[in-house]
Amino acid sequence: MKSYSNEPWKGEPKLILGIDLGTTHSAVSFLYLLQGDPQVVRRVGKWPGQEAHKEHSKIPTLIYYDKDNEPQCFGAEVNSLEARDRAEDEEWSLAKYFKLHLHPQSMRSQEKLILHPLPFGVSLSKIYTDFLGYLLRHTRTYFEEHLIHGPLIWEKCSTNMLIVLAHPNGWSTREQHFMKSALMEVGPEYENYQVTFVTEGEASVHYCMFHSNMDSALETHTDLIVCDSGGSTVDTTAYHVENTSPMLELREKKASACIQAGGVFVDLEWERYLSKLLSIAGLDEEDRKDYLSSGLRDFEARAKQEFESPDGTHYIDFNDRQFSKEMIGIKKGRMVLKGSIVETFFDQVVSSTIRSLKQQMQGLKPQHLLLVGGFGESKYLRYRLRQEFEKDGCRVAIVDDSTSKAAADGSVIWASKLSVVGRVTRTSYGTIVRTRYDPSNPEHQGRKATKGNGGYQGVAGKWSEIVAEGVTLSAQESARKKFIKTYKPGMSSYSDLEKYTDEIWVYYGAPDTNPGWVEDKAGNINPGFEKLCTVTANLQGKRAALLPRMGTDGPYEVLEFWLAIQAGGTELSARIEWVENGKQEHGPVTIMPEPIDPLPNGGNVSG
Repeated sequence: MKSYSNEPWKGEPKLILGIDLGTTHSAVSFLYLLQGDPQVVRRVGKWPGQEAHKEHSKIPTLIYYDKDNEPQCFGAEVNSLEARDRAEDEEWSLAKYFKLHLHPQSMRSQEKLILHPLPFGVSLSKIYTDFLGYLLRHTRTYFEEHLIHGPLIWEKCSTNMLIVLAHPNGWSTREQHFMKSALMEVGPEYENYQVTFVTEGEASVHYCMFHSNMDSALETHTDLIVCDSGGSTVDTTAYHVENTSPMLELREKKASACIQAGGVFVDLEWERYLSKLLSIAGLDEEDRKDYLSSGLRDFEARAKQEFESPDGTHYIDFNDRQFSKEMIGIKKGRMVLKGSIVETFFDQVVSSTIRSLKQQMQGLKPQHLLLVGGFGESKYLRYRLRQEFEKDGCRVAIVDDSTSKAAADGSVIWASKLSVVGRVTRTSYGTIVRTRYDPSNPEHQGRKATKGNGGYQGVAGKWSEIVAEGVTLSAQESARKKFIKTYKPGMSSYSDLEKYTDEIWVYYGAPDTNPGWVEDKAGNINPGFEKLCTVTANLQGKRAALLPRMGTDGPYEVLEFWLAIQAGGTELSARIEWVENGKQEHGPVTIMPEPIDPLPNGGNVSG
């Protein structure tokens, strides 16, 4: 165990949990802060099913469900012979790669993807709740067994415990709300805990600063790139070093990138290749499934980890010396794979990663590229990145610690240090407005014009941007824009003031492709736009302060308000503001994200 800070903790006792629920592997780290003690990050180990590797802190993200949709075993226990035999005998269903189902459509549409089906009748939210519950229960057991007075400390700190959930850069309010709701369903005790979020990219840079001692090597006004190559996403962030003393301060140089790539897609390419070979080998269905399963496990455990270049050969062990099919290259239970064949399984992921890094580096001259994440352990990926970027003076730095997960450690360090002082918006945020109709404007022609409370003709569906993509905001800084809503005395109902609502939308496309309209002339949502959340506020007290106006149909009243967005933190915050009696006010505000699109159970979903 190593202290990540030279200073002892000076505050009240506090317990911080960092959870990284990954596509293929998950981990939990914790930080128990006690006044006067060093600040030490600890990793949860001794997971069930990993008794031979007690210090390994990451576990497979897997759950077996029985026919009643109840979880039977989790993590490493799923891969035991006993569990696999019971699963076959009792017809259990396996939940794997379920994190892919939570990716927003903007990520899933990057490439056509066939998702692994969820166990029939089991919702995505239940799977998340079950797995988070497993992680938290074992974390508590490990904490209580490995700290002196552990049970007493856990009980005492539970009133102000902070749980930090790491997620891909490309996730936002909707996915955060989903995870928090799933966590609250674990049990009533978790409803009182504080929950916050950090992107995997930002957690990873804190991990790197701690574990690689790079904070001592970094100089003020230098640039660095952090690449977190995980199971299903590659998150890339460019940082500028603002200060190194008295503490490290980093500022994002541009909007962080998140692409759908990672180790799971190498596995899927191998699975397609092996499935095709076994299908022409004349095997019965049961044998085909058994050999496919054995081949997948062995590839993930050995060839995938060992592969470094297209030279040489690799072997796949099917765990059956009687199995020979020389027509597809299998002899005495072993398949010989040329390195050039293995390379094809990696090609798309590695090429996409390099392309994303080059886009992030445009206009910059970073001195360091920090590579972390589960797929960051790939020897081939490391080789290709060094080959591509070190010739231009960008050193590829690797933190060798294959037993851990960077995002879990980094989450708790991030929560206590908060080194990033400014972030760049990844998308543009705005709302839908009605604009006055101009019959000579081609963009207005063909749209339905209606009369408003002021008597003027207007058309709906117009985009009004509040903050653009690529804008740097500090954590406490708001982007604000003024809007109005009209009321007609004697005709309008003012009841909506008691629970006034407005919508925040995002545009995910390139800025130069924004059509300026959320809705097309037929009323359909234009590509690239997505509703993010709804903000609400109680404006009942504003009723007497509506502003009188005179329109073509006589008097009407105007409500003036501002939509304010804080996008400089790791969680989006939005609220409605107004002026009352000369003072700026903001009423009770809530953010209600759009629900996660329901996905059918037991079937594939094309992205």
